[in-house]
Amino acid sequence: QTSMASLIALVVNAALTVNAIGMASRHAVSHPQLPIGSRVRIQSRPSNRLRLCDQQLRDPTPELPPLSSAAQQIPNALSLSRVAVIPVICALWLSPHPWRSPWCAGLFGLATLTDGLDGYLARKLNAVSRFGAFLDPVTDKLLVCTCLVLLVSTSASGLITTCGLVAIAREIAVSALREWMAQSGKRDEVRVGMLGKCKTASQLVSIWLFFATPACTSRPMLHAIAMHAAPPLLVLSTVLSVLSMVQYFLAARTALF
Repeated sequence: QTSMASLIALVVNAALTVNAIGMASRHAVSHPQLPIGSRVRIQSRPSNRLRLCDQQLRDPTPELPPLSSAAQQIPNALSLSRVAVIPVICALWLSPHPWRSPWCAGLFGLATLTDGLDGYLARKLNAVSRFGAFLDPVTDKLLVCTCLVLLVSTSASGLITTCGLVAIAREIAVSALREWMAQSGKRDEVRVGMLGKCKTASQLVSIWLFFATPACTSRPMLHAIAMHAAPPLLVLSTVLSVLSMVQYFLAARTALF
């Protein structure tokens, strides 16, 4: 029995040895040993992210397809809508219709929203044009000056009349100044500044409050807020109008004198 067990052990050891030799030979074939002192150059495969970046550099992202002419005219159409709404506001405000106040406030509010929307869409749709750059400020001035005339004509307050006249005179003076500076090639010196933007914002809010005040008579708290907030905002916009006009004329003094 002892000799039989020894024989079995020898056979097993021989099989294991042959198996180990075979694995070592296969490893040596797939991974040959290099002589001592030789240099090894390791080539790593690029990752998926690197391959993607390399492909983007070789093949840049294609440009978006050009928009149709109808889509490019959307900003100009929004600007023209402010002109179209002017006679409607005039007819409603001067009529004895009981709903004239909420209708005028709603139409003026929508027209005010299009003031910022047309510029945003023009930049987003890459539809900026010389006609749009001309049309946007013109429609703003037409809308604001017409509404100021409406408020002055239907109000017995000397404060509203004075603020309206000063605001309209300022718009005429600044428009003439910008036209002169454009002919001199220096229009950028009188571009709209922070004072002008604050003036426009306070002016639009005050006009909207004047339109909305009669519609709030059924709600005493809202009526009181609108009635007491509209005149100070109009005065503030008038002061900012004068200050911004002085700022523009000072910036253009070298071209004027």
